[in-house]
Amino acid sequence: MSEPDIVCTRCGACCDRPGYVYVSAKEVERIAGYLNLAVEDFTQRYTRLSDNRRRLSLIDSKTGGCAFLDDARQCRIQAVKPRQCADFPWRWRYDEYEEFCAIGRALAQRAQANA
Repeated sequence: MSEPDIVCTRCGACCDRPGYVYVSAKEVERIAGYLNLAVEDFTQRYTRLSDNRRRLSLIDSKTGGCAFLDDARQCRIQAVKPRQCADFPWRWRYDEYEEFCAIGRALAQRAQANA
């Protein structure tokens, strides 16, 4: 799916949910550099292994959302955020996303109108 003319409002709702945000080795290096941390320090502090122990994921905050979502609901690593984050909801999504995502609701309305 290509990105339509609907623009993300960066409300932070998609980031304020628990789950896995997978990061590649390249993304880990990029984010660590952005935060002025050694890769090993970043990995220890901000990542966890997925349930199947095959991939790294960013950790959740104590409240369940992404650890990089600040109090103003903005991404502290926006300039270097993982591809998974950048691709939501254009290239991947899950059933409940329309409940909290304005883009999701707009896309669903557009699909209904075109049906």
